[in-house]
Amino acid sequence: MLVPYQGTEFQLKGLSGFSMEFKQAEDGRITEVVFAQPGVAFTAKKVA
Repeated sequence: MLVPYQGTEFQLKGLSGFSMEFKQAEDGRITEVVFAQPGVAFTAKKVA
């Protein structure tokens, strides 16, 4: 479950140090998501 944290960043309930941040373009569209866990972060860019 995602728990709102700051702006477009959410923490994963029950998983300390894990989060997801949705990145937005200037027009407000979501362009990518960054999944972070202790020691590493993964970026997934939106396709089409």
